[in-house]
Amino acid sequence: MTVWNIEEIEKVLAMIEVAIQYREDNHNPEALAEKITELINLYPASSEALASITYLKENQRRIEYDNVVKAIKSRQLGKEMAGVTSASNLSKYIDSRISTYLYYEKKAERLNRAITHAIEGYRSILSHEKEAMRMAGYSS
Repeated sequence: MTVWNIEEIEKVLAMIEVAIQYREDNHNPEALAEKITELINLYPASSEALASITYLKENQRRIEYDNVVKAIKSRQLGKEMAGVTSASNLSKYIDSRISTYLYYEKKAERLNRAITHAIEGYRSILSHEKEAMRMAGYSS
């Protein structure tokens, strides 16, 4: 199993953001076919980025949880913190400690979905353009 690091994930997510942008030549069937191919080729990388950031996030969550448990056991939190160590508060605290991972996970999820929707949209436009060309051929 190969897990990408944050820099690799950032790089892939940036490539996806550029690839899903709408361009003016999107009514050209050849350009549409190229765009669809580009997005299809990026989809596995998008899935790998999502899997990697989820793995990294869960690993970091486990580390932060262990740190909190150690602090509680060694009484480093103090008596003033006794009432705020509920499960939901601890969960929020840990989430705040791993917010970068949560950000990239959410971004990877959204871009992964965006690729799927963009492919579907571009296929629809391509079908429409092909039909328009076919109809134009009949009218001439």
